[in-house]
Amino acid sequence: MFKWAYENNMGIVQELPVTTELNNDYDTAVNNYQTLVNNINAGIRFKNESEQELIQLEETVDSFKQKQRVKDNKIYDVQVKEITTFGIFRCSVYKLQNDVETFIGTASITLFNTLSGDGRYSLIINNGTAAYQYDANGLSPNHATLEKPVEIQALSFTVYDNTG
Repeated sequence: MFKWAYENNMGIVQELPVTTELNNDYDTAVNNYQTLVNNINAGIRFKNESEQELIQLEETVDSFKQKQRVKDNKIYDVQVKEITTFGIFRCSVYKLQNDVETFIGTASITLFNTLSGDGRYSLIINNGTAAYQYDANGLSPNHATLEKPVEIQALSFTVYDNTG
């Protein structure tokens, strides 16, 4: 289980709850778009007759790029322009077993916003989709003495301007 929080440059911490309804709406929009595209490609629907519906579904999917969503260990479409100076995103990991939460650890990333202008910027955290636990002896999951060490990829990020 994952719990997200955001701390702004003034030290104010805000919990970022899972956006279940928004995630479901996004998944439905993507599924509807993909179904229509598949039906057009399979010849079940004609593209010229479905053009308006296709455009509407594309616009619906694109509209989610302006909405921050939280799902499991990911935050989608962080609104970087709302970060003044810096902001810290934290993800805490818990193991849920028999209705008991056991704290595993917390990872954080600090974003600095020194970009100016009216444009929006998006951030992609690369290789940030896994959490690893050390064993009781303090060995990391990629330690060379393990029979099957896990490859842990380094975190990196990509920032891009949505206007190109």
